[in-house]
Amino acid sequence: MELRALSRDDDAISSVLGVVLMVAVTIILAAVIGTFVLGIGSELTDSSPSASWEFSENVNASASNSTVTILHASGEKVDASTLEVTIGGKTAYADGNEKNGYSVNDDNWGDPVTASDRLVIKGNDMDGKMVRLYWSNGDSSSILADERLG
Repeated sequence: MELRALSRDDDAISSVLGVVLMVAVTIILAAVIGTFVLGIGSELTDSSPSASWEFSENVNASASNSTVTILHASGEKVDASTLEVTIGGKTAYADGNEKNGYSVNDDNWGDPVTASDRLVIKGNDMDGKMVRLYWSNGDSSSILADERLG
């Protein structure tokens, strides 16, 4: 073989390069389609609502008849069924019901919960406890707001 003939024969390089590019494009397309078909893509968009919450309290040092009010100050509306309130680690309100001996006034708490809606929780021995508002929707959950009472 002559050296000149080798340098002019570059058809094989074009074929190999074309096959490599086609395989790469096929793998990328398969990954993108597989992500959405298997539902992995939908999990990436499930995030907590963007809303501002305010707490006001009337905590009695004698540990009786204390109240905490949770106000949806602004932001997105939130389904009431996705919210849970805990006080000192114990559930005080969930699924539209009062829990663990707390008394709840949810007359001004809509479904969905929108700006200016408020939830009033009454109970004993709330001084110094952490109040947390949780949001959960399926496998996702987050703390929307929290505050220490007292």
